[in-house]
Amino acid sequence: MQSTQQDDVALAVVTPGQFVAGYELRVGRAELGSELAARQDELHVLVIVGKNQRGITLNLKAPLVIDLAARVGRQVVASSELPVQYELSSALSPLRRAA
Repeated sequence: MQSTQQDDVALAVVTPGQFVAGYELRVGRAELGSELAARQDELHVLVIVGKNQRGITLNLKAPLVIDLAARVGRQVVASSELPVQYELSSALSPLRRAA
């Protein structure tokens, strides 16, 4: 995802369900804001990809919630206990064996 206002600002993002089985985002309507809360069926969830000393991570605690049709979104904080740095290497190990 790239900023439309600053060309040098970009984030690597992925759909969490591709890497985390059963990922479910729980967030209050107030956290979403009125514009997004009114269109819950149209929303997409993306998580930010990061990196630490052990490898690639996903921020499952604070995903981006986006309405692609309206081209609006925001970062929210999940009300459930989710990691800020979910290590992707554990999710990919079955994929490596299959390849």
